[in-house]
Amino acid sequence: MDHFCITPRCSYCRFDSADSENITILRSDGRSIALPFSKLEHDNCTYEPCYPGCCHWDERLHGYHVDCIQHGDYQLPLRLFDATSYAYDPWPGENVRRLRWMLDRLTSMIYRSLNRLPFELCGIIARYCVREYALYISKRFCRDNSTSDFHIDLSQPVWAHYASLDGLAYIVSLTNKPTFDNAVPLPKPDVPVQIVYAAEDHLGVREVHFARSSDQVRDHPRPGLWWRTVRVLGPKLKGQTDGSKLRRLLCPVAEEALGDNVLWATPQPNPRQLRLTMIMSPSAPLRMASLELGQGVTGYSFCWHNYIVALKPHSDKDDFSYYKQVMLSHLHALWLYVPFRPHEQIVEIWQRRRKRGREVALIVVTSIDGIYVMGAYPRPSWHPCSYELLYKGNPDEDSFFIDQSPAGIHAVASRPPARGTKARRIPVALSPYPESTPFEDFLYTAASVEDVAYVRLCRAESSSIITGLVFGYTDKHQESVGQIRLDRLEAHIMINTSRKMWLQVSRSTYGFPQVVDMGFSPTSKSNRGYIYITWHGFLEWWFSLNQCKLYYNGQASHSTRR
Repeated sequence: MDHFCITPRCSYCRFDSADSENITILRSDGRSIALPFSKLEHDNCTYEPCYPGCCHWDERLHGYHVDCIQHGDYQLPLRLFDATSYAYDPWPGENVRRLRWMLDRLTSMIYRSLNRLPFELCGIIARYCVREYALYISKRFCRDNSTSDFHIDLSQPVWAHYASLDGLAYIVSLTNKPTFDNAVPLPKPDVPVQIVYAAEDHLGVREVHFARSSDQVRDHPRPGLWWRTVRVLGPKLKGQTDGSKLRRLLCPVAEEALGDNVLWATPQPNPRQLRLTMIMSPSAPLRMASLELGQGVTGYSFCWHNYIVALKPHSDKDDFSYYKQVMLSHLHALWLYVPFRPHEQIVEIWQRRRKRGREVALIVVTSIDGIYVMGAYPRPSWHPCSYELLYKGNPDEDSFFIDQSPAGIHAVASRPPARGTKARRIPVALSPYPESTPFEDFLYTAASVEDVAYVRLCRAESSSIITGLVFGYTDKHQESVGQIRLDRLEAHIMINTSRKMWLQVSRSTYGFPQVVDMGFSPTSKSNRGYIYITWHGFLEWWFSLNQCKLYYNGQASHSTRR
């Protein structure tokens, strides 16, 4: 049976298809099939919505909304699909930004045309025709802008021709003469250009800066905008277009290396001086952003979904929308929270690896000798893993870059650390590895329960299940056990150490043990299914996607399902 992936967005309007919405699929053999946007079988073939990092099975097919097909399959510019195809998945907020921009413009247009209607009603009308408006904008952009691959002489003045698509300005072409009325001259150094910085997104190049190797081109990270460093080895620069706008700049005489197809959140003058370490099979292109390591970081959240998905630094000004953005692509991901003490910083980062992505972990060493394993705990059946030092330096001076692809962290980069650093002793669990189902990985956490001042519960979304605990101590530091998302933490519960705290563990409908309640003694409840915390020693909390296992001072929760 053939297995096909379907693009998650309509190839005409570029808005996502809703679950079970009727779409039309165009196959490479010329046939068209009308199906609901969900996983299903038809004519001895399986069709499944594509997801970030998907291997596309046998082939990736384009899907179209039925109403877009009805309005758009005639008299379309031949360049439309090239001009509007995504080079990679955009940042999660791009769909929201684009929809808001179109609705604002369309609502204003309707209001001006039908000025007797209330503005709010015009906004409701706009939502019913925003797809047609998106297709109209794309068609008009392609018809108004036509270009082809070009070469420019960097020893001569350079002019840029810009055009707007979906509310963003893109470079259509670069020339040595102002052939367009709206051509804009680009600043150049007085000496020969040595580096070109091109800022691009998923649709094309939006900014170009010419510089010497000693110049510092400064820019703050902007969502969805990535910088490519082009080394200049001659007077000529080549531009590759999609027929309507510039897609990429490159030096025609330079040999392309792996690091040249890497994008950066801010301009990087010497990316080849950084050591690029692949965590899993590379996506194209890699999108690298500097991980915050210095003062002001209050902790990190680590996201795991059979491989390393994301590593998020926290501060006092956290925006919890980050969780929702990650969960759009990884609905069943696990979260590990590592709170830091004041002035605690990362000074070393190691990689644990063997063969498969699920065996890879990042090991963080801090300035107060804290060691945190961000990844699945090694299964007893695994052979010994290898350890490699990725980063060692001053957090206020040195940078550590991680891939920001929605599909997960494919690579990291930093200056090569000095040799001779001794391998760290990795924390070992005090309790045995839980029984597990095939291909199920457990994350391991443990925390002291001495000198606890308060506890905060973290619950699953739309459920009373307790996924983890954050302990606050009398010296003001915090530790966590279990799965923690900061946007789901409940209020502080102050602790009276003269009273035991109990955690109730029961099995779900499918037999998976989960923590369902907590409270304080005295209680009339029986001991079966309860863990009693007497405020000394350590609480260990193993957790996977479906179940958990707790150990405390000789007590153990229900056995996990295998």
